[in-house]
Amino acid sequence: MSQLIYVETSIPSFYCDTRPSIQLQARREWTQEWWELARWRDALVVSPVVIAEIEETPDPTKREQMLGLIADLPRLAYADESIRSSKSIFPTSSCRSTAVATPITSHSPLTIGVIFS
Repeated sequence: MSQLIYVETSIPSFYCDTRPSIQLQARREWTQEWWELARWRDALVVSPVVIAEIEETPDPTKREQMLGLIADLPRLAYADESIRSSKSIFPTSSCRSTAVATPITSHSPLTIGVIFS
């Protein structure tokens, strides 16, 4: 069953991360494994907010890789109301994510984005 998944900025960021930390390398690998599965199995979407955040990435090489990764994803329409709604649904102080993927090489879940059923 295909799910609609909103890809937020941390997904392309981790996918394209090159920092040498072992923990960050693991997150990059988990994200890349998830991406390869989800892009064929599910409907991935991004918003103008994600694109704007990526465009602010200081490293031009990473920025272009991230933009390339999401280039073919459908864009959600942007509206100020959608930002207010998301803040009311997912308040920072009490946010609980139900969007998790179990990495193949780990026992702990990895947050991947927001899933809409």
